[in-house]
Amino acid sequence: MNTLATTQINPGNAPQHPSRLAYNRGCRCEGCRAAAARYERGRQWDLIKGTPRTVDKTGTQRRLQALVALGWNWHLLSGHLGCSAEYVRTVATDKKFVYASTASKIAALYDELSMRFPPEDTPGQKNAATRARMRAKRKGWAPPLAWDNIDDPKERPKFGNAPGSRPKTDVDPAVVDRVIGGERLRMTTAERVIVVQRLRARGLSLLEIEAHTGISKVERYVRDGEAA
Repeated sequence: MNTLATTQINPGNAPQHPSRLAYNRGCRCEGCRAAAARYERGRQWDLIKGTPRTVDKTGTQRRLQALVALGWNWHLLSGHLGCSAEYVRTVATDKKFVYASTASKIAALYDELSMRFPPEDTPGQKNAATRARMRAKRKGWAPPLAWDNIDDPKERPKFGNAPGSRPKTDVDPAVVDRVIGGERLRMTTAERVIVVQRLRARGLSLLEIEAHTGISKVERYVRDGEAA
């Protein structure tokens, strides 16, 4: 019996393929060999240059978390980065450090997506975006506009719509647009009135507005708007 040159890996437990991880698990296909060779060349080159292979995790994690706050879920981000969704989640939440190359890729992706919402053309896409935003809200992850220097470990996000930070009559058009776009943000009373008015004009019911924005007792802001 001929021995196969490529070791087969149990598909149920297999890492993303081809990859260096799959090579380390025993796969010797052309793609995995190439991935392992690229990694080794990069490692040797970094050693020659004296370049650190790892960097502080702060900015990288905040960038991923900020994108989730916009509605980009792990699956969509992994598609852009060319890795598994589980790896993206791990980098965003669990990693004690990140490789410089990974940080660079995520920074470039952040620059591309940080002013864009994910596609929400289908019910599935909309649900996925809503779940991502709700996850970010539960975790306290700040969106991109909350950061002045996202890489500074000492900086705290500046939620411009935090309770008590602005008068009830203050209106930030960016906050209004982002809430209408699907973000869950704290708003002033005036902003809530405008959001409710604009969503009603689009034909949404009060219940649909509550579900979309997280605003409770929407009818109150309908009355406020009519009284204005």
